[in-house]
Amino acid sequence: MATSASAAKDPKEIVIGTSAGPYADQIKLGIKPILEKQGYKIKLIEFNDYIQPNFALAEGSLDANVFQHIVYLTKFATEHKLALTDLVTIPTAPIAIYSKKHKSLAKVKD
Repeated sequence: MATSASAAKDPKEIVIGTSAGPYADQIKLGIKPILEKQGYKIKLIEFNDYIQPNFALAEGSLDANVFQHIVYLTKFATEHKLALTDLVTIPTAPIAIYSKKHKSLAKVKD
């Protein structure tokens, strides 16, 4: 996601916000090394909710954020009257419940 205000003062520094987990891993393990080889410095800020990254982007404390699909971005930006738009589409990680103990949710006690 991008906005007209820029968080990084150095044009070779990119400040990216994300949620902890798969999106942060995509940045740390995939995107960051590629951009660093191209001479960029990447600063990653992890958020623990899905509200703050868009507000931080809109206010200019981030250059980009990575944590949402286009439906969420469009709805959030419209509801909060934020001038945000998608820049690059990345894979959206599936969210699920995993267990080594239970074979199905029906076997989990209330």
